[in-house]
Amino acid sequence: MNNQNRRLAVYALTSQGAELGFKLSHGLDADLYLSKNRANLYSTAMWFDSLKQIVQENFDNYAGHIFIAASGLVIRIISPLLAGKEKDPGIVVLDQYGNFAVSLVSGHLGNANQLAREAAVLTGGSPVITTATDNMGLEAIDVLAAEKDMFISNLRAIKTVNAALLENKKILVFDPENRLGLDPADRFVFVSNIEQIKQNSPAVIVDWRDIQPADPQNHLVLNPRVLVAGIGCNSGTSAHEILEHLQNTFSGSGLSLKSLKLLTSTSKKQEEPGLLEAARQLGISICFVPHEELEHIQVPNPSSNVKKNMGVSSICEATALHQTGMGKLIVKKTKSLNSTLAVALQPCT
Repeated sequence: MNNQNRRLAVYALTSQGAELGFKLSHGLDADLYLSKNRANLYSTAMWFDSLKQIVQENFDNYAGHIFIAASGLVIRIISPLLAGKEKDPGIVVLDQYGNFAVSLVSGHLGNANQLAREAAVLTGGSPVITTATDNMGLEAIDVLAAEKDMFISNLRAIKTVNAALLENKKILVFDPENRLGLDPADRFVFVSNIEQIKQNSPAVIVDWRDIQPADPQNHLVLNPRVLVAGIGCNSGTSAHEILEHLQNTFSGSGLSLKSLKLLTSTSKKQEEPGLLEAARQLGISICFVPHEELEHIQVPNPSSNVKKNMGVSSICEATALHQTGMGKLIVKKTKSLNSTLAVALQPCT
């Protein structure tokens, strides 16, 4: 789903809808919202006076919204809130009997198609999916990218590639590590060099490097989130310095920040404000490795000074390697005034 908040919200207006909503909220671990005069039916429910107002307040706070209401009403309420397929949460609408679960908005990127299927299982109804690839039994490229934890760099090319899938056209694929996991088939033509991809040809490029497609309209760039940045820093190092160091290192090494999966450091830095703020601003997780586990990790650039002050020979290289399961170190230790940084690549699984 688009929204980092994985929670779901269920809304119902009538008594019968409230009963169905309770079943859905329980089965999907969702928050239940009922109209004020129905809220006393279930102690776990929250109430609203105005559905329009509560949806406006909630819209960006949930990964998906399920309405037990007329689709026309829902469309009128959500229309002013829609910002684009890369941002919109999944929207599903059910009738009060649970006969149909309609994927209304953001079927792929917002996961509404899957949410409609899950809701239909709980109600004993039928999911209503209108996206063409789903109806032909094909896995849309944006769905596959989400499953593989890849960032879609140029959304407009999704339409081209999915259309080529529907029309059984050949699609060129540059994916040297097979991160996307596509099986060889007549419709996919695998190339070993990006230069083999021609203008006006539907293509998929999978790379953790910073790739600028020659034809953004037709060449879809997917950045797998497989890079881990290990960071060491002096106490009090600012988030600004850490982020600037990170951005300069990625830019200088030709890496895509969109492929950054995780920041990591030693557990002795787990309260360091600059590190925590840097991760927050990047919108990614930060993991702190138990300090004693770093002692036995072999690194290319051990430091006697770090050993003297921290008791281990490496922070940035060791933590990066640790968090990738001893993957490949693609950027060895670099330094700013108060921080060190190394980048490791998570192996293919």
